[in-house]
Amino acid sequence: MAGKGSRYAEFRRYPKYEQMYIHAFERMLELRKANEKDVNGSRIWQSGYDVFRWWMKEDFTQYEFTDKDFE
Repeated sequence: MAGKGSRYAEFRRYPKYEQMYIHAFERMLELRKANEKDVNGSRIWQSGYDVFRWWMKEDFTQYEFTDKDFE
């Protein structure tokens, strides 16, 4: 699922995969919050679906990486 078009086609064919990605992104956000990676409200993502939209390149304003994200 490298390209955007391929991802859309795969998710249409296998809709459960989209749900699993969103669920995994929700777990990621929960872990980030538990590890205090989102202090001071610096992140815009509010849900796994927000991350999914960013990952699918639908919304580029959702997030910008910093060096702290890779620590």
